[in-house]
Amino acid sequence: MPAAREDRPDSEIPAHVRRFCAEFGIPAEYEPLGAIAIGYRADGAKPQNPNLVARRRSPEQLVHGGRWGRPFFEEQA
Repeated sequence: MPAAREDRPDSEIPAHVRRFCAEFGIPAEYEPLGAIAIGYRADGAKPQNPNLVARRRSPEQLVHGGRWGRPFFEEQA
């Protein structure tokens, strides 16, 4: 796999991506494609759009164990 940005050497990394890389210690030769935030809403954060909350799926619907479709949160016998 080529090092990040080898195929587009003249492109500039946006400031928000540079800040992200600095905050999480991502080496310069890598270019992040995305991130997943896990945690809780900050105290005092604006309420989420009710339509978004209504569409939210439970972890049991999203997290799979070992293979697709096998629940990670299986009841223990």
